[in-house]
Amino acid sequence: MKKVLLFLLLIPLTSLGQTNRTTISSGDFYNPLIWSPAGIPSNGDSLIINHDVILNLDVYYTSGQILINSSGSLTEGGADRSVWIDGGSLVNHGVYTSHLIWVSSGGFITNTGSMNSIDSVLAQGAITNSGIAGINDFWIAVGGSMDNSGTLTNTDSMLVQGPFINTGFATVYDLAVDEMATFDNSHMLTVTNNMHNQGRINNTWSIDVANDFSNCNTQNLDGVITNDGVFCVGNDFLNCDTITGSGNYYIGNQSTNTGALTGTHFFHTPTGALTLNTGTIQPSVTMTTGNCTAGLKGVETEKITIYPNPTGGIVSVSIESADYELLDFSGKSVQKGHFDQHTIDMTDLMSGVYFLHVNGGTPVRILKQ
Repeated sequence: MKKVLLFLLLIPLTSLGQTNRTTISSGDFYNPLIWSPAGIPSNGDSLIINHDVILNLDVYYTSGQILINSSGSLTEGGADRSVWIDGGSLVNHGVYTSHLIWVSSGGFITNTGSMNSIDSVLAQGAITNSGIAGINDFWIAVGGSMDNSGTLTNTDSMLVQGPFINTGFATVYDLAVDEMATFDNSHMLTVTNNMHNQGRINNTWSIDVANDFSNCNTQNLDGVITNDGVFCVGNDFLNCDTITGSGNYYIGNQSTNTGALTGTHFFHTPTGALTLNTGTIQPSVTMTTGNCTAGLKGVETEKITIYPNPTGGIVSVSIESADYELLDFSGKSVQKGHFDQHTIDMTDLMSGVYFLHVNGGTPVRILKQ
């Protein structure tokens, strides 16, 4: 990971007996007057936040619950703050922001709202996200887990050592799946740089890796990928262990196999063959050509260029105006119409990979962050 998860010694909440407290106004988390009954929140308290609360000190919880309702928010003040859920729970239906989050010892975090600008998360407990989670560095450690049915975005680096289930949208810059870890993907994973697997990956929908991918365990066990969906690699592909399934692989550049390609999947490369093979390829594997736009409608009409790509929302197009259509990775139409002044607005679309057809022409691949 590009950054080390550094959790400073947190200032524990002094336990003065467990109390149910609810906010009656906005203010500082440790201001006794914003709570009913009045008092300073303590470790083990059951807290309900219905207002805008500012965190000006760190929080350490070994039991109890912090519940942020949809009308509330818990955000750090001027300095970076840390929250350690060492047992107990943090449940967010509103807005939550802190510099660091550590969940451990049976603690759990549930997010259905918005978790913004989180610099680092260390998960040794369970994290469930069905909202929007913007996390920079994310470590799912041994004993931890992540269940994402919402949107995981702005993740710079992610290390997976425990179960990671993705039924939503996940966008990661660098992703590493460690030995003994499992990653089950049944919707859309976008890796905007490199991905490395040493564990178990099960894909039934789409994985898109913009740069290099490798399936090579350098520890004790084989890395195994079962792909029954679409797996795209924009640059180089390396397999040292086992790949099986019935899906499609699309490789943009070099492809090397020193392990085993099994199953009944289709393997698309620029030449229709591997660049180098010193392993085994079962006869049931089909080698062919193709790219990640294969199967999507579109004929060659007018070539266009777009920028920026990746985009945060507004895309500039090299032609001034035209009819257009945006398809998601499965080929479903998600937006269409007519654009003018060289711009298309993708702000309302979820993070992921899309294909832009202009005047019904050849699709252009766009990454929406």
